[in-house]
Amino acid sequence: MSYLQRVKSFMEGVGMLLAILILMLSDESGASWVVFILAISLILKGIRSLVYYFMMARFMVGGLTALFAGAFLIDFGILSISLADEARIYIFLYLAGWNAFSGLISLLRAWESYRNKGRSWILNTLYGIVNIGILICCFIFRDSPTTLATLYCAGLGYSGILRIINAFRRTEIVYIQ
Repeated sequence: MSYLQRVKSFMEGVGMLLAILILMLSDESGASWVVFILAISLILKGIRSLVYYFMMARFMVGGLTALFAGAFLIDFGILSISLADEARIYIFLYLAGWNAFSGLISLLRAWESYRNKGRSWILNTLYGIVNIGILICCFIFRDSPTTLATLYCAGLGYSGILRIINAFRRTEIVYIQ
């Protein structure tokens, strides 16, 4: 990881922790803030994917995928903002889908790292277990938007702390001679 990537990872982690602070200090339940943050992050990821497509991916094999992903993410972000009145169901669907997908991917990465005798399997396993735990809590507390917002904050905080940890982790650099 380069110096710039480390700074970016650290700043993203701090930004996630600041978003938790904003969500916890809001007067209302925080559900509308969660939908707003999700929608803005989807729109920004879509714009990033479109910029990547127009700058580089259009000349690559399979680069059209970046165009479709960017358009889909922007559309989904705009749809999320327009349907913010029904925040509880969207928070539930987002939390359930994202934590199921992320937990499964983390557990599969941990299994692969363990088979290859890598050292990162412990952190990946822990991340996967926490995501599956948030998924289970999400199904238990699906009727309470305040609890869903708190679960979102817990997942966001855990991801922010892991990004900060990864920013300070030593990485090996392979030199080709």
